[in-house]
Amino acid sequence: MLTALNNDRHGFWGRSFPGYFKSYTNQAVATPLSPLEEPQVRTKAAKTVEWIIALGRTPRGDRHGAARYITLSMLKSILDATKIPEEIKRLADLRLIPGCVGLITSVEPVFGYEYGYVCFRILNFAIGACLLKQIGRLDDTIERMRSASDGHLVFWSDAAAVVYWDIRHAGRIILGLCLIFTEDSLDRLMNLLHDNQKQYFIVLKALESMGLSGLMLTLRAHIQVRGVVMSNKTKCGDLVESRIQPYSRLLWRYLLSVPTFIEHEVQAVYEIHIDVTYWARFRESYFIDVEDSRNLLQALNEKLVTSSMTQLTRGMILLRFVEPLVVPGCENLVPTLVERCLRLMWNAIENNDTCSSTARVVITTVLMSIRYIFQEIKPKSFDHQQWIVQLVDTIINESPTDLILRVLITAPDFVPGQQDVTERLCNIASEFYEDLVYLVPRSYFISRLRDSGVLADWHKYVNHFLGEDTLEAPTGRSLCSSRNRHDPLGRRIPDYFKSYTNQALSVLLSPYEVIHVQVNASKTIERIIALGDRLNPGRDAARYIPLSMLKSVLDMTKIPTQIQKLADPRLVTGCIELMAFVKPLFEYEYGYVCFRILNLAINACILKCCGRLNDTIQLMSYDSGNHLPFWSDAAAIVCMDIKNEGHNALRLCAGFPPDALDRLIELLHSNQKQYFIVLRNLQSMGLSGLMLILRAHIRVGELGLSSKVTDKDLAQGLVQPYSRLLWRYLLAVPVFIEYEAQAIYEVHIHITYWARFRDSYFVDVQDSRNLLQALNQHFATYPMTHLTGGMVLLRFVEPLVVRGCEDLIPTLVKCSLRSMWDLITTDDGPGSSTLRVLVTGVLTSIRYIFQEIRPKSFDHQQWIVELVDSIIDESLTNLVLRVLVAAPDFVPGQQDLTERLYNAASQLYEELVRLAPNYYLVMRLDDSGLLDDWHKYTNYFFGTGDVLRGFSRGPVVSAYKACGEVILHTLMAVLGIRGPGTKELYSVSGSCDNPRCPMPCGAMYVCSECEDLEYCSERCLIADWASQFPGLHKRVCTQQALANRKLRSTYHQTIEDPGRKKMTISQKNDMDTNNMVLSYSCDNVDWVHL
Repeated sequence: MLTALNNDRHGFWGRSFPGYFKSYTNQAVATPLSPLEEPQVRTKAAKTVEWIIALGRTPRGDRHGAARYITLSMLKSILDATKIPEEIKRLADLRLIPGCVGLITSVEPVFGYEYGYVCFRILNFAIGACLLKQIGRLDDTIERMRSASDGHLVFWSDAAAVVYWDIRHAGRIILGLCLIFTEDSLDRLMNLLHDNQKQYFIVLKALESMGLSGLMLTLRAHIQVRGVVMSNKTKCGDLVESRIQPYSRLLWRYLLSVPTFIEHEVQAVYEIHIDVTYWARFRESYFIDVEDSRNLLQALNEKLVTSSMTQLTRGMILLRFVEPLVVPGCENLVPTLVERCLRLMWNAIENNDTCSSTARVVITTVLMSIRYIFQEIKPKSFDHQQWIVQLVDTIINESPTDLILRVLITAPDFVPGQQDVTERLCNIASEFYEDLVYLVPRSYFISRLRDSGVLADWHKYVNHFLGEDTLEAPTGRSLCSSRNRHDPLGRRIPDYFKSYTNQALSVLLSPYEVIHVQVNASKTIERIIALGDRLNPGRDAARYIPLSMLKSVLDMTKIPTQIQKLADPRLVTGCIELMAFVKPLFEYEYGYVCFRILNLAINACILKCCGRLNDTIQLMSYDSGNHLPFWSDAAAIVCMDIKNEGHNALRLCAGFPPDALDRLIELLHSNQKQYFIVLRNLQSMGLSGLMLILRAHIRVGELGLSSKVTDKDLAQGLVQPYSRLLWRYLLAVPVFIEYEAQAIYEVHIHITYWARFRDSYFVDVQDSRNLLQALNQHFATYPMTHLTGGMVLLRFVEPLVVRGCEDLIPTLVKCSLRSMWDLITTDDGPGSSTLRVLVTGVLTSIRYIFQEIRPKSFDHQQWIVELVDSIIDESLTNLVLRVLVAAPDFVPGQQDLTERLYNAASQLYEELVRLAPNYYLVMRLDDSGLLDDWHKYTNYFFGTGDVLRGFSRGPVVSAYKACGEVILHTLMAVLGIRGPGTKELYSVSGSCDNPRCPMPCGAMYVCSECEDLEYCSERCLIADWASQFPGLHKRVCTQQALANRKLRSTYHQTIEDPGRKKMTISQKNDMDTNNMVLSYSCDNVDWVHL
């Protein structure tokens, strides 16, 4: 049985991030102590403060061990003591700072556990208390805290007031304090916070229960004491790189999360930032985590909406910091950012909060930052991404052009020294729109501007300012824009969804409506058929057949007998012509209604061709308004036709014009993102009939669907687009429609070879997330019996996974592994060879996903932590071993299956190590007990000693050897061993065998004489041996010495001699059994150079 890692609490460090947040909110820390608790808290806190001060004096190399004597409960007693105002004096001791830094250093990551955060909070209290004491305000603050309902708020407010006062007086107080610090405590603190700046920001933003202005002033003064003058004349160098830049990043993150309710805090921090503002916008050289980028951008958006009109300059300061940290994956937050920036500038101008020259500088800076963000997140192609549509809405609604004109026209005549400001604003205005056009195609952008009336306004402006008709006036009537509705085309996605759910479509017509609908629908069908005969009807089609007429056709299908009118192939051609008019196809209700009519018509034709239409209508008549029998019967015909080699579908294809279905494939493929959203959200019709007809159309085009098809045989133009549409429908197929899932899986078999083509076009992040969420839902909903289908879908989705989907990967891995376990443990599961193929396929796809989303550095990203949890909890290696060990002796034709499986297992761990470093992965695997289990498995599969001797080179011939090699090469990947010839030694730490050890982890040593039991230190070894009660070590060695007199003749010859208490210990690395990975002779030449 494996011991799963406990993510909620660490035995020494307490609760993990963010589980401890609830105990450190303003409400939680304001809870007073009871009279009975106060004496105990005072005593314990006083003792803890002494220990921390003593720790600060300890040599740096010994601090890590010493820190283990200061427990979390001791540290929390100090925080409890701060609820007693006079106990704050105890913290006004600068010697606390090095001790707290030493404690913080022992926690990795700093804010990953409660221990680190509590240490940081104590350190911040100490700095604030020292500042108040130095200026002589501490007693007054304590007095005010006694009478206040929230004493901590008084403390932070007074500390911030002192910070603000000291900055105005050249920082004389803080500079004097910094001279007292010893060694490099503040350097280490700054490096620790900078290395963990992502969690640092989350903690500050989520809690907002303390002020950091004192800490920020201290760090700034420390940099000045070390000889760095912060000004725009400071040259880049080691001091700047190692101190000013890390400090500025910490300061600007605090600016984004500063608690505004602490009096003087905002003012103090903004005063501090002035000296480092020159360094604020450095481009980061390290990897920018998507989650971190989103956190910063969301915080900035919140700041902009809560800021008053007078804080425009502060908003610009924060934007200049956040802008370089925006990366792909933040696209959906950008429209909100642009909207709030523009609105804030409008408010400032309309209320005359800034002078003209300042307004020009601020607007120029804001537009330039937004322009840089556009350049960073620019997609490779435009596919009507929702965030771009919202961005265009924002540009139209907030009128940046009008804003720029308002600033320029209200400015006085140019003062020569300010002329460049105006020129820069003019330049940035045009450059802003140039970058916007890179996001949005020119044709789409012009269409939106024309519909909104902006182009007409711009034409008037040109006439006004230039006095002549410089631009050609827009032709036609300028329509007013609406976000929710385009009159000829109806509602926009997703507003029209509610009208096409199964429940909405099942509403019956009234007797009066029946006659009216029949007349309108018949007339509409005639027009659509006639439209199919016209050549390129163009935009007149919408006027010729408005949306209301199309909807009458759908209403007509609620009258079962009227469905016969749809069984006409010419209707399909006319619908394709209508669909071609709507761009993008599913953006408006008109396009979706056309597609629905087309699908109804195709299925009616299929049923009619097989002579089943009348029977289906009869079934539908029993429940008018219910379309489920229609879709179910059509799916049943599809299944039957596939088994008959698709004769009926081939015959139907002859009734379509040569290029009609080609255009349909092209239309759907170019709108595949919205196509998938529509299918997944509505699930009110089956597409198996459409997919069968399109497949038959490809066959009619003499394109055989087999692995022999080459790119020259129309594969690029038909098969690949069709396969992408089919696989998307596989992810969204309505399983409640009888035979539908079976039919569509039958259709897919003939084009499975084309499923995993790498797409050459840009993969949209939102689209990628939609597909991955659908796949996760599929695994969670159908875990056991649909693993084969799940693997098929995974092979399709895998190439479409891009950065920005990281948070969905742990769920995918967990669900896929759990599905494989369920399939293996069921009685009616597939055979051994099939299981090996399935498991190999799933692991290979997951490995490819790891390669795609691999971050440039590891910063304890939450999704990586969850991913490691999933792999540990779902026992990936055990799964592979279970499949291999359950297989019989290999049939020669199946030998490659086994080789591919154990290759896939080790390669997956190799990719995992690139996501999570070796040290972190080894620690997690060790804590969970997996490393110990793997050691046992190796002994079991190879036998004691066999692994050291190795095997002769040659093909794998037994399941046991394959299992052993899986373990060994997994260890090679996890431990970072690059090949069997390396001389490096890697130890696997275990649990200390001293039953009285207070911290029985990290057992890295064994007794030098018997090498049987493991200990964390020499102290534990001696304590276990010399205990007055017979310890485990003494009992084991006594038994083994008696049982193996020849082998153990020299071990502990005087077992009862007290002089043997000083026996020595040696590192576990020196044991031969731990070098088995290094000395093992590998049969697989592919692993020699791992």
